[in-house]
Amino acid sequence: MAKEGVEDWRRRKQDIEANNRKVQVYGRNQTFEETRWKNLRVGDLVKVYKDEYFPADLFLVSSSYEDGICYVETSNLDGETNLKVKHALDVTASIHDESSFQNFKAVIKCEDPNDDLYAFVGTLCHGRQYPLSVQQILLRDSKLQNTDYIYGVVIFTGHDTKVMQNTTDPPSKRSKIERKMDKIIYILFSTLIMMSSVGSVFFGIETKNDIHDGKLTRWYLDQTIFINQDQDMYFEETDKPARARTSNLNEELGQVDTILSDKTGTLTCNSMEFVKCSIAGIAYGRGLTEVERALAKKKGGGPPEVGDTSFDAEGSNAELVDTGRSIKGFNFQDERIMNGQWVKQTHSNVIQKFFRVLALCHTAIPDVNQDTGEISYEAESPDEAAFVIAARELGFEFYERTQTSISLHELDRESTTQAKFKLEAKEI
Repeated sequence: MAKEGVEDWRRRKQDIEANNRKVQVYGRNQTFEETRWKNLRVGDLVKVYKDEYFPADLFLVSSSYEDGICYVETSNLDGETNLKVKHALDVTASIHDESSFQNFKAVIKCEDPNDDLYAFVGTLCHGRQYPLSVQQILLRDSKLQNTDYIYGVVIFTGHDTKVMQNTTDPPSKRSKIERKMDKIIYILFSTLIMMSSVGSVFFGIETKNDIHDGKLTRWYLDQTIFINQDQDMYFEETDKPARARTSNLNEELGQVDTILSDKTGTLTCNSMEFVKCSIAGIAYGRGLTEVERALAKKKGGGPPEVGDTSFDAEGSNAELVDTGRSIKGFNFQDERIMNGQWVKQTHSNVIQKFFRVLALCHTAIPDVNQDTGEISYEAESPDEAAFVIAARELGFEFYERTQTSISLHELDRESTTQAKFKLEAKEI
């Protein structure tokens, strides 16, 4: 009971801390002023900056991008660390100046509060009705990323937000038998307390000299602390240690002998590499896959070394050259198409189209480091990121995306392609 009390106190402390966070709210004097999360009301216009959490369920009005898009991390909601793209309506995306909000009048009609994180039904009435979807909704406890700021209107607050709707306990329904069982349990519990107290007294009398004689050593382990400080569970790449959110089931950890997973990311560690490809019936790439390494080990030999041509589809005797540069997501080696050599191939036009498709057909987000100019990518899946990185390393660099276009550096030449339609992976 003491442990449960401590955990309840910690959760209460976290709730107070969250409710007292501050956010910019548009006031009557036509400027944004700081206010606490707990003081937000439905209809308030707020401004959220990069790397901040959304204080309530918001309707996305506009963002720092001209086309009204923003990028959101929802790891606190669904466990997904990949960024998701949200789009503002065209009618509101152009509103960026604080003075413009004073003259903009609209009414939002939406569904009642519910726990569905992936659906939203509503309309924006501004002259005519504009349908709203989950693409215009920013959920509480999700985080703004790769976007300088957004403007949003509060739709749901407090226990009406979707994240709170998912944590609300269902109403208790109890039968007469259950109520009678409660009385029996109370009697048994009282008897157990009495027997334990008597037993503890006699046990203390019998073993009072054991501790002094060194015969008995007791260890009381707070497993939560051990989990949080376990260096083997620290992920250096994102600077995130393990975090035990509750200790209710810690005593069960030692009893686990089988783990069943229905998510490929759990098995692959969300690590994907571009190793090989087949273009116009020709296999390119001599990097070794895990399957080939396992097959070579099963046959009794070690994995082929760099320079071994036994896996070369073309029979080329050229050895692989170690570039000395390790690129996450890219484990491709083939001098026939690297460093621009693909232009000398018979099917160079097909190769060009292949890597152009890899650079264009995706939902990845470019993030340019302002200091170094290097481009990194945030993608909805690690395999999608590996495709974009491979295209970049082979001369087709994706560097900018808007709501309607994608821009590339293709062989030192800039090109822009219009994006007519986005086919979501779940729709295929």
